[in-house]
Amino acid sequence: MSVNAPRSIDEYLKQLRRALEGQDPALIQDALYDAEEYLRAEVAAHPGKSEADVLELIASTYGAPEEVAAAYRDTEAKVKAALKTPAPRAAGEGSGLARFFAVYQDPRAYTSLFYMLLTLATGVVYFTFVVTGVSLSAGFAFLIIGIPFFLAFIGIARVIALGEGRLLEAMTGERMPRRPLHPGAPASWWSRIGAMLTDVRTWTTLLYLLLMLPLGIIYFTV
Repeated sequence: MSVNAPRSIDEYLKQLRRALEGQDPALIQDALYDAEEYLRAEVAAHPGKSEADVLELIASTYGAPEEVAAAYRDTEAKVKAALKTPAPRAAGEGSGLARFFAVYQDPRAYTSLFYMLLTLATGVVYFTFVVTGVSLSAGFAFLIIGIPFFLAFIGIARVIALGEGRLLEAMTGERMPRRPLHPGAPASWWSRIGAMLTDVRTWTTLLYLLLMLPLGIIYFTV
């Protein structure tokens, strides 16, 4: 094991993040999730070994942080090249008028327009979901089902947000996270619940789902 080799999962993830510096944040999130998921599974599978020993054991199979980062960059470049929409022939050449009308030859322009129209429908669904979920959570607060219902509501909202990101990427080509943030080292249910409720992304997700309705109305009207 080299001198700079990580001795813990957290150190491995820090080195991987540094190696991916400058890349799309969504790619970094996906890479960190995959790495942490794999490493923690390997540590759990070798209870008699320390994290350093397990990292040394799997170094040849999973790779060093720099190698993993290079693999993700290479894969991302290949995926982008495969999914890239062919540029309109008039783009970048000819008169200014030709370049202006070149947008009508770009398929992404139409899929993005469709997404903006679709936002009105999804916005209604998301808005109804959040308002209903918050209202019922408040109503059930003093009942035994109140806490489980609220936690289920929050969990579903996070899943919806991840699905919305995948839809946005498919329609517009904008890279979005394909995996959620990893929950980290194994912890008790109460610790996980506390982390979820104190995570600012939980509440910004609900705010985003609420804002989808007015945004959808604006997109549809414009």
